[in-house]
Amino acid sequence: MHEHLLQTLRRSPKLFADETTAPVLDPGRGRTKTGQLWAYARDDRPWGGADPPAVAYVYAPDRKAERPMTHLAGFSGVLQVDGYGGYRPLAEKGQVQLAFCWAHVRRAGRRRPRADRQRGPRSDQSGARSGRLTTAGRCAKRDPCR
Repeated sequence: MHEHLLQTLRRSPKLFADETTAPVLDPGRGRTKTGQLWAYARDDRPWGGADPPAVAYVYAPDRKAERPMTHLAGFSGVLQVDGYGGYRPLAEKGQVQLAFCWAHVRRAGRRRPRADRQRGPRSDQSGARSGRLTTAGRCAKRDPCR
């Protein structure tokens, strides 16, 4: 059933992918170790999509870039991801087009080195663009535009 769900998701034109740590029993050591739980999901209902929402979770012992390459073998389309570089090899192969999460893009802009944080015309322009794009995103999702 799990493999069937993953195959169904791979046939989707758009997917969302994310990974998170998960404590895993470490037999013989009397404690847990850290593994990775990968989630691959789709939900196009807000945009009038006909396919039902679905999510598949895949466990891996680590966060190597080869994991999403194996999990998503055969997928071709748009993959929405955070800033984790492990998804880049999929795009480099021409298999997928990466769409980065806007929240992560905005957060990365706030984490500039201290010397670069000085306010100036560029940072003001960047903040204004960010605000306009956020408003456009709300409108696109049919949320109340603010």
